[in-house]
Amino acid sequence: MYGDSRPKNVGFVAYIDEAGDPGIRGVQPVDPNGASEWFIVSAVVVRAENDPKSVEWVRQVRTDLRLTQGPQLHYKTLNTSRRLAVCERLAKLDCRIFVVASHKPNMHQYRNDRAAKAGGQMPFYNWCTRVLLERVTAYCRRKSMTEWNEPRLIRLDLSRAGGLNYDQLIAYHEYLRRQTKPVLSAGKIDWDMLHPDLYRPVESHLSAGVQIADIAASAFYQAAHSEQPNWDVQYAKALGPRLARAGRTIANHGVVLMPFQANLRQLNDRQRAIFEHYGFDF
Repeated sequence: MYGDSRPKNVGFVAYIDEAGDPGIRGVQPVDPNGASEWFIVSAVVVRAENDPKSVEWVRQVRTDLRLTQGPQLHYKTLNTSRRLAVCERLAKLDCRIFVVASHKPNMHQYRNDRAAKAGGQMPFYNWCTRVLLERVTAYCRRKSMTEWNEPRLIRLDLSRAGGLNYDQLIAYHEYLRRQTKPVLSAGKIDWDMLHPDLYRPVESHLSAGVQIADIAASAFYQAAHSEQPNWDVQYAKALGPRLARAGRTIANHGVVLMPFQANLRQLNDRQRAIFEHYGFDF
C-alpha cells in the first residue's frame, strides 16, 4: 500500500488534543454520574518548518505571563486574564486551528457499528478524529498544491490521553482507507496526506505543540459547556482569526458541530452562542 519507502516530503504538523472525554454509554446530564456532556477535539496545524518554533512560543508565553508553576502551559491552570492573553497570542501565530465539538446527549447510546468494528475500545474518539482529519487533510492538500504543486504529508502529534490506544486509531484508518465509499456524507480523509509512520502519540508535558492544541480544545469546551460555573465564550471567540475557513465561512470547516443536523434543539441559548458566532444557523 505504501511501498517500502519511508515517508518523505513532510509539509505540515498537526498537533491534536481533546477536552472532555469520549465516553458515550452514560452522558451528563442524562446520566448524573456519566461522562462529560461535551467532547472537543482540536488540531493546530503548522508548516513542518515552523514545528521547532512551538517550543519558543510556549516558553515566551510562560515567561511573559510569569507562569512559574509546573513545567507546561496548561489551560486548566490559567486564570481568566491569562486564558484570554494566551488565546489572543495563539490567534496571531502562523497556524490554522480546527475544532470538532460533539454534544453527546444528542448522540446518547449512539453506536457506529462500522467504527466499532475497526476502532476497538475507542470508536467514538476515532470517529471524531476522523471528522477532524477530513478537514485538516483537505486544508493541507489545498495549501500543498498552492505552495509546492504537490501533496506533502502531515505528521500527526496526538496527545497521549489515558485509556486511548493509538494502534487502534491507525488500524481504524487502514480500515477506512480500504473502503470504496466514505461513511459520512460530510467528506472523506485525503489519504495522500497521511502515512502510518507519521502518527506520533506524545505526552502533553513533553510537547509544546500539543500544549497549544490544548488551548484551542479547552477554550471551546469552556464556551460549549454552559453548566459549568466559569462558562465563557470570549476565549473561543479570541481564536477566530486562526480558525480554518472556506472563503469566509468557518462553520463546518474550522469549527464542526456534531451531530451534523443544524437544528440541535436540545442546545440552550448559552450552548448555541459560540456556534452562532461562527456561522451556524439554528
